[in-house]
Amino acid sequence: DFCQRAKKAEIILDNNLALVAIHHGYPKNLNAFIKRESWHGKGDFYNLSNTLNSLVALATLVFILLHVTLFATIIMSELTASIVLVVGIFALLFISALKKFHHCSAISILINTYIYYWYFLGRSISIVRAIKE
Repeated sequence: DFCQRAKKAEIILDNNLALVAIHHGYPKNLNAFIKRESWHGKGDFYNLSNTLNSLVALATLVFILLHVTLFATIIMSELTASIVLVVGIFALLFISALKKFHHCSAISILINTYIYYWYFLGRSISIVRAIKE
């Protein structure tokens, strides 16, 4: 698609054999999906500039912060704060799904809200992967 649009715009394309594309295939289960997202997200966390320029990275940091705070409120038996944080996590997921799938049905948006939980979990893991490398 990218090349076709470039040709249509009369942009000269050059075949660069030094470029390598890695494709691990489409994930067939939840574990593979999380693993793929942890791989995709590594680049967002290699340096502060990448992180600050990526809405996904920033949303991932909010996702992590909400979870860490939620676990702290559970340990401290702060039920009201815990409920507020669960609602905050749901809101982050729902807004993410709504932004991407606004043209879809309400059921599709709710299903994708659930999928976004695993998406952000994979992206959270990518922070650890970026630090290790």
